[in-house]
Amino acid sequence: MASNRFALVLQLLFLTPLLYAQQAGFFLDTDGTEPRFFQSLVWFGDEYVLHYEVIIQRGIRGEYTDFLREFSQEQYINVSLPSGRYRYRVIPHDFLGMQGESSEWKNFEVLAAFQPDVERISPPAFFMDQRLDRVLNLGGANFLDESEIFLRNMENSLFPYFVEILNRRRATLYFEDHTLIPGIYDIYIRNPGGPETVWEGFIVDYRKPLDIFLKTLWMPLFPVFGEIRDYFGGNPSIAGMGFCFEVISSKRSTFNGGLEIVTSLYFINPIFNFNTGYYDIYQNFLNIYQNFVNMCQSFLNIDQSFPNANITGASLLEFDFNFSLQKRFSHIFATTFRFGVGVTFLEGYGAYERSEMIIHFNGGLSFLFLLFDIFHIEAGADYAHHYDTNEPAGLFKPRLGFVWKF
Repeated sequence: MASNRFALVLQLLFLTPLLYAQQAGFFLDTDGTEPRFFQSLVWFGDEYVLHYEVIIQRGIRGEYTDFLREFSQEQYINVSLPSGRYRYRVIPHDFLGMQGESSEWKNFEVLAAFQPDVERISPPAFFMDQRLDRVLNLGGANFLDESEIFLRNMENSLFPYFVEILNRRRATLYFEDHTLIPGIYDIYIRNPGGPETVWEGFIVDYRKPLDIFLKTLWMPLFPVFGEIRDYFGGNPSIAGMGFCFEVISSKRSTFNGGLEIVTSLYFINPIFNFNTGYYDIYQNFLNIYQNFVNMCQSFLNIDQSFPNANITGASLLEFDFNFSLQKRFSHIFATTFRFGVGVTFLEGYGAYERSEMIIHFNGGLSFLFLLFDIFHIEAGADYAHHYDTNEPAGLFKPRLGFVWKF
């Protein structure tokens, strides 16, 4: 790309008593090795004019001397002038070769317009699923405070909310994250007067199509209704844990869809039930002691049994397959609704002698909070409706987990 090149832009007003200016403009000629700016002077004239004489003078320290004299049969001329202060007037000549009344002298100024050039950029892309400041650094030449710098493609334009220019060779663009739209963009720079350049191939996209979540969950169990509640009561069993693998679309949308696979294990046992009251606490400690004695007797091959040591309980091994809908409110907080189907392997022991596979449907809601980097905390609850062969059952399952996001 060309650098350290400049062209000229004309700033002027056309007001004459007899010759009326129509417009003033400029255009850039890029046919040569260096771009050249031409100023276009246009006026209204009389129909009986044979040609026009245009006199341009240049001012140096307030003194004006002739710089250029042009003749034109058209009502315009194109000139390329170096930067500086000028004045001009237009003299008409009729078919008899007589001069008409000239316009008054009018002052104008030609300012230097520099050709921008981009030599390097950093970073080469914005990844929308990364939590980074959206800062784009440019290196090159002829970056001006008045330069227009933004990203554009056929569908969208992305404008920085702030541009910092350093020594005309470095520019830093600051974008707001929520304004980013995926696509491949040109970095477009236009300097005052029209010189422009583009850097092609700047990417705004997602680094990966899916976010992966690995979760370790503590999942207590509340029997809501059914045979399990009838037998064990409604006290929550705190002995529950789960492992979860979840994938969610990384693209920004109102809701992000995904899938969740959960393996969980629960123990329903008076030892692991959370009860209140002095008597319940006493019974819990007694049950723990009885189980400990039974374990020791079994290990030592002692046939004697501790009185009332036979504890009734059940274990549930569950596999769930859920659809997930996640709503992201920011990069630090999101909520997820899930629903799906699963299978429960129920194994009773003690007086509750059952062994059965049960199909269940479930739904749940959870909240995801960022701790730091890739680590999150999830809190929420699920409900599972078991289609038991004996009696349908409902289980309420809170969840609290530690989450890794990849």
